[in-house]
Amino acid sequence: MKSYTMEDSFTVAEDADLLSGRIANHLAAVGLRPNQTQNGIEVRAGSDTLFRLLGTLLGFRRFPVGLEVVVRSDEEGTRVISSAYDRLGWYVTKKLFWGEDNLNGRLTDLLNEVRTAAGQPMLSQRTAAFNPTHADDMVSRFMKPVDSIWRLILACVLVFAASFGLSLVAIWLLPAGEVIGNILRGIAAVISALLILAYAGRQTSSSPGKPQKSIR
Repeated sequence: MKSYTMEDSFTVAEDADLLSGRIANHLAAVGLRPNQTQNGIEVRAGSDTLFRLLGTLLGFRRFPVGLEVVVRSDEEGTRVISSAYDRLGWYVTKKLFWGEDNLNGRLTDLLNEVRTAAGQPMLSQRTAAFNPTHADDMVSRFMKPVDSIWRLILACVLVFAASFGLSLVAIWLLPAGEVIGNILRGIAAVISALLILAYAGRQTSSSPGKPQKSIR
């Protein structure tokens, strides 16, 4: 499942197997964990669990990202195709409304590690392309009716009302009803938090953007 992706490719005059091995060794030397697959080299970096719990408090290197590298021979030499992407799964909005610069930097760094191993010039920081997944589309459709603060409040009230109602039914009818009720109320709190985040993200992404400063 990939939402933000960044692509890079170049051709060198070198044996494909030797170059592939050197890229894998370099990625391992800089602290990544490359895996050889049938299609090429795959790397996963950062902790999705820590990121979801703590955000960027531990630094942008905690962004859960991945890298796929394909090294193959063609008529012009050896072609290297790199794809860096995030591993966050679905988004509550179709825009990462905070930390986007850090994510772009992380993905650009991964592409540059491949270029370093191949002796190619470095890329300046680039902007990843957003490719919504099926889950992103489902969340977007779910959020479409919540287009005002009053509808957001109403949606949260309805979610909590439904959870408390089901909790009471569970407590009356089931031996473990109290535990189930606590779980239902916890789920309601999570859903409400996601609704608030999605609404805040929509408002942020729809507001006029500030002029972007040059990074490099």
